Amino acid sequence: MGTYSQSDAFCSEPEGFSSSATTGDSSMATTGSSSAGPADGLPSAAWQLRDRRVWSFTTNEVSRVSIRHNGYTRQLIRSPAGEWNFTAGGFVNSFAVEETLHQLGELRAAVWVAKGDGERARYGFTEDGHKLVIELRNGDKPRVLTLEFGGRAPSQFPYALATVDGESWMFEFPLKLSFEVARDLSNPPLRAPPADQ
Repeated sequence: MGTYSQSDAFCSEPEGFSSSATTGDSSMATTGSSSAGPADGLPSAAWQLRDRRVWSFTTNEVSRVSIRHNGYTRQLIRSPAGEWNFTAGGFVNSFAVEETLHQLGELRAAVWVAKGDGERARYGFTEDGHKLVIELRNGDKPRVLTLEFGGRAPSQFPYALATVDGESWMFEFPLKLSFEVARDLSNPPLRAPPADQ
């Protein structure tokens, strides 16, 4: 049986890494690959280092959610007992809506991508895109939060836009939560009227 020393742990190169990283090839020094350019996913500006918390609220604070999607808007109202109903009627899975809003209340950006409204088109935001308006009871000062959805990032996470501390921020929205929003807080496509026969 051979002996093992601590220095042995540092003698082999990690998979996908080359000793050229230590011999002066700067394209290898930061990424561990032969492609030149900045490392993917690393912040390139100081504002990208801000806390990824978008906002914080509880479902008990939510009074109404407006859903703009597929060309029309519907509103969900929360009763004091925690049940959800559409103002115009229709089936609602109250438990699923409550859970999705609970997760939205703890929303964290996967990655901040831009701040301000100047690059809306670049990230796939449109004037009639999927948008949630969340109305919160907050004593004498009710709050209104907006969340818009745009295109998809190279990571396949959807882009989202929210107002954080009075400023618009665009970010990659958590993928799992995006599926739950699509299930519970979106509108089905409108049916075309039947053609005259």
